[in-house]
Amino acid sequence: MKEEDYSKERLIRELATARRRIVELEALENRLKQVEKELQQERDLVGNLLDTTDSLINNFVGAVLDIANTLVVVLDPQGRILNCNPTFANTTLYSLADIKNKYLWEVFDISENLGQLQAVFRKIKAKSTGNARECVWKRKDGKYRYISWSHINIQNPDGSVAYILGSGVDVTEQKLAEAEIIKSLQKEKELNELKSSFISIASHEFRNPLTAILMSAEILENFSSQLSEKRKIEEFYRIKNTIKSLTKLMDDILVISRAESRFQQFNPSWLDLKKLCNEIVEEIQRSTSSKHKIVFTSKGKFNLCYIDETLLQHILINLLSNAIKYSPEEGMIYFELEGQDEEVMFKITDSGIGIPVEDQKLLFTSFHRARNVRKIQGTGLGLSIVKKMVELHGGQISFESQVGVGTTFTVSLPLTMNNE
Repeated sequence: MKEEDYSKERLIRELATARRRIVELEALENRLKQVEKELQQERDLVGNLLDTTDSLINNFVGAVLDIANTLVVVLDPQGRILNCNPTFANTTLYSLADIKNKYLWEVFDISENLGQLQAVFRKIKAKSTGNARECVWKRKDGKYRYISWSHINIQNPDGSVAYILGSGVDVTEQKLAEAEIIKSLQKEKELNELKSSFISIASHEFRNPLTAILMSAEILENFSSQLSEKRKIEEFYRIKNTIKSLTKLMDDILVISRAESRFQQFNPSWLDLKKLCNEIVEEIQRSTSSKHKIVFTSKGKFNLCYIDETLLQHILINLLSNAIKYSPEEGMIYFELEGQDEEVMFKITDSGIGIPVEDQKLLFTSFHRARNVRKIQGTGLGLSIVKKMVELHGGQISFESQVGVGTTFTVSLPLTMNNE
């Protein structure tokens, strides 16, 4: 074969090969176009699904935000506030403009460690739903509210968290009511224990004088013919005096009982305190056979004071009687009255036996008597009554005492004064 013919044949083969490759490239190009078209269709489908998901999420959030009487807040995955409902705003006093895009824990000053809060938030993100959890939130006005919270996580198609919906109920009133119930139950328990103790001690205090009366009565009944007139009179006096003590004890217990049960009424009236104090001093000096002298002084500018006369007499008579009882014969009792703008003070000072330090903390406890007064007659109710009467006035009572030196009681009562 000639060289020219061989070159033509080779060229023909190469042209045929080129045509085949062109056809193959055209087919490959068409396939690529088809694949690209299919990919675009898939992208459009995914986009439509995402748009539908966002629409559903937005509709759900909108519906949740309209729930009445429930606090609802929408958070992003980092814990920033995106939206809230009117109940949330009304309860916290923050508008959406105040708190939008701020972290939840930054706004409400939740009384926990920041690290702990962030750890809790990470747990919330990890769970699609969460049970109620109580926390304390600080409102815009600085007041605190108890909120019981639960949450729902709304996820993206890939499983990541899109939003966190928190729903809460303000349980402050319930918490306060529970605390009040617990407090009331504790108080009732203490009162029951106090009543039991009171009844036990009162029974003991009644038993001793009743035994003395019974013994004197039996002596008179069984040995009357053998007793001298003087001895008979002594036994009759013993019965009479013991009955007086019992009557006084019963009256004191009734006063304490009325004060404890709040049946003791507070009936203030306009009083001339200086005149009333003078009358009480004169009555005590007349009714006691002691040689003690009560020195009364007053200072301050006041005329009429709005105070309960009956209760005030209980207070002053008890304190003055105690000062006489626990002071040496012919001792001096100093009684001071001082009027001020908002209160009036009564100060009673004796130079008596004083109150041991060990007994001072129990001084106003019913039936308690100091260890150094065992030989002096008394029921241990006087100061308890005084404290109740002072409290009914909304006042205060205090004392200073030193064994062997004396005691000073100070009573301060609030008052309405008519200054002229």
